[in-house]
Amino acid sequence: MTESQLEELELIFENNMTKTPIEALIDLGEGIGIHNLSNITKKTKIMRSIRDHVTRKMDETDSLEEKVEYLEKIQTSFLTVLNEIHNTSASDQSTSRTDNENTKTTKLEDKQDGSSNLIKMLQNLASPSDNNLFKRPLKILGIVASPETNNKAINYINLTAQIADAKANKHTDDEICREIRKAIATNSPLKTYFDTQVEIGLPKMLEMLRNFYREKSATELFQELGNLSQRANETATEFLLRGFEVRQRLLAAAKAENESYEDSLVRSTFHRAVRTGLKNGQVRAQLRPYLMPGVKPPTQDDVLLRELNLAEAESDETAAKQKVTTKRVNINEAKVTDKLTTETKVEESLKPLLEGLNQLQNQMKEIQDQRNNYNRRTDRKIYKCDGCKKNNLYCKHCFKCGEENHQARNCKKN
Repeated sequence: MTESQLEELELIFENNMTKTPIEALIDLGEGIGIHNLSNITKKTKIMRSIRDHVTRKMDETDSLEEKVEYLEKIQTSFLTVLNEIHNTSASDQSTSRTDNENTKTTKLEDKQDGSSNLIKMLQNLASPSDNNLFKRPLKILGIVASPETNNKAINYINLTAQIADAKANKHTDDEICREIRKAIATNSPLKTYFDTQVEIGLPKMLEMLRNFYREKSATELFQELGNLSQRANETATEFLLRGFEVRQRLLAAAKAENESYEDSLVRSTFHRAVRTGLKNGQVRAQLRPYLMPGVKPPTQDDVLLRELNLAEAESDETAAKQKVTTKRVNINEAKVTDKLTTETKVEESLKPLLEGLNQLQNQMKEIQDQRNNYNRRTDRKIYKCDGCKKNNLYCKHCFKCGEENHQARNCKKN
């Protein structure tokens, strides 16, 4: 089957709609699930509605064979309608105008019965069933891998949600297991394990995947939920969403482990964690009425998220207004702060010079102290000749001969 053959069927489909009367088109539309066509008076609008519906149905599958099969069934329905119209017209022409009213009533009832059967046949195309031709093909969106090794990896909660959707669409456990194998990262040892374990069931596979993702136990998640607090770089909205995630992981873990955690207990623990974990006092006070234990009915998640965003927006607006006021009041204070900062920088640059000067002063003081101590010594005897003693001069003479440049012990007159 090729695209050209499909295009040819589409042209035949358009041609058959053109030949079909408006009343029959309305019946056809009702049969494939298009309602309220009887309120439309123009045939072109009815044809457009049927064409859009059929095109949308065909876009739900990527298989060319399934598209052709669906169009062929629609063509069969058109041919049935056209044949009925042709047979009815021929029968009307061969019937005498003198036929009684009972014969006309019988023919009308037969025509209505045929139309009713046609509608039932077409409704089988639109009604969902286990073997529905247009059941959406199963595909796990994302990669089953460790988040540390692959940025496109999905977590365990996302995987179980997709599995629940697949079961709701009547997919079997074998189909789900096959698609999970396809979604596992190519180079992962887990893929090799599952490829060798062909007969493994979905519950066993989910248990293996839960251990692969290192999901915490229900008890650990319950403790984590009770100890939740807003981080330093985390907004209030991000904190609340993280609380939602921990709560849902707790419920999923409890279900997998067959643990009994009542919804009221989990909800009250979650509300208390949010009530005590928010950093902003204004947001906490505005959200408190929605988180108290006695609130009935319990606050839904969408309401809680909306009120939190409103409270955070109001808090940001208040902070912005206070920031403007603070800036006007502290202009002079900012100038003084700048001046003090400049003086501090100058002092820091002069600090090494001042330390060197202090060291030099200490050294000079030590030298002076040593000289004073030397001069104070009383046990030292100073030898001078009579003339130097008399004039109180420094003596350079020999005491024996009176000449200079030598001492008495070295005198030649010894």
